Order: sequence, then C-alpha cells, then structure tokens
Amino acid sequence: MQRLIVEGNDGWALTQLCESNALPWPEGFTKKTIGKFVVPAGGYDKISGLVSAALLEAGLTNIGIVVDADDAGPEARWQAMRIVLEPFFSNNMLDALAPAPEGIVLKEPGRPVVGIWIMPDNAGNGYLEHFLAHLVDSEEQLWQHTDQTVKDLAGRDFCRFKPVRQQKAMLHTWLAWQEEPGRPFGTAMQAGYLNAKVAAVQPFLNWMQQTFRLGS
Repeated sequence: MQRLIVEGNDGWALTQLCESNALPWPEGFTKKTIGKFVVPAGGYDKISGLVSAALLEAGLTNIGIVVDADDAGPEARWQAMRIVLEPFFSNNMLDALAPAPEGIVLKEPGRPVVGIWIMPDNAGNGYLEHFLAHLVDSEEQLWQHTDQTVKDLAGRDFCRFKPVRQQKAMLHTWLAWQEEPGRPFGTAMQAGYLNAKVAAVQPFLNWMQQTFRLGS
C-alpha cells in the first residue's frame, strides 16, 4: 500500500499536476480511486500523528508527506518531522539528510520509503500557493493587475487577510477573475488556467517518482 499525506485539502491538485505531466498513477490506484491514496491532514498540527500511525501500519510500503514551510521555514519543518521519524530510522541516515531542492527521501532496509516535500520548494518560506504561482505566466496582464490590486488592499486598514496569507489571496483572486470564476486548483489545471507543464514543477515530479512506486 502507498499513501500521500498532505497538510491541507488540496492533495487532488498535486495528483492532477502529476496527471497533466503524464506521470503514471501510483501502483494499485487509478484516477477513480486516487482519493484513497491522498490523506488530507486538515492542518499542520495533525501531520505528526498521521505519519506515526502510517509508519506503524502493516503493509504500507511508501509514504509521501507534503507540508508547508509557512514562516517557520524548511529547516524547522524538517527538524519537527525528524522527531517523528527517529523511532523508525537510524540516526546515521537522519543526520545525513536536510531540506534540498529535490526534497527528502528516506530509504532504509526493512522500512517504508518515506518522502518529504516542504512547500513551496524545500528552500524558502511559503506554502502551496507559492508553488502553484509558478504555473501562472508572470507577464500576463491579469496576473499583474491581480498583484497590484492585492498589494493595494494589503495596505488598507480594512484588509482582513494577514500579510503571511497575501499569496493565497492573490492566487485565489486571480482564479476568481477567470472565465469560469473560482475553480479549485486541480480543475483550474484541467481548464488550462494554470500551466501544469512549466519547468518549475519538475523537481516535485521527480520527488514523486523517487517516493512512490508508479504504474507503467
């Protein structure tokens, strides 16, 4: 069995990203059953418990974990995840690992393969929307207008989103101004609003291939 544990509720967007790039589905799953592969944690604070339970579950061979760096940063997220992994993996292996552009993948005999991806790129602060922003043409007029509009709103007294959530506000606003407003990320890729085939997504796709057994 294989499982992808994601911090938020946008795991389907990641599987759609893989499908759009012709990446095979994980072994044992199809497009119709992919909902059983993705496990939304419903918040960062619930990730540790889900990962610990997965590592104890008989029959799980491959586990992927996607969390947001947020303002804590990739290193802090990795150190928190390391505490969860220490009862299951050797210190020698864990000592040799750190957030890297290609993500983190643990492979040790007798243990499940565990991959960790810290959004957006394992290097900087941020979250899924920072990653997905690469799927938008930065020179597009609507994107530039959205950028200016959200920045202007952020400086107003009546702005309700916190500065740390500005990128979320920007991407969701841009999607709200499309021909079919408000599509979720996954269907926005299907509609062509988000370009899933940009080079910036390749490291994540490579990480998926390193973490999971994919079909032919």
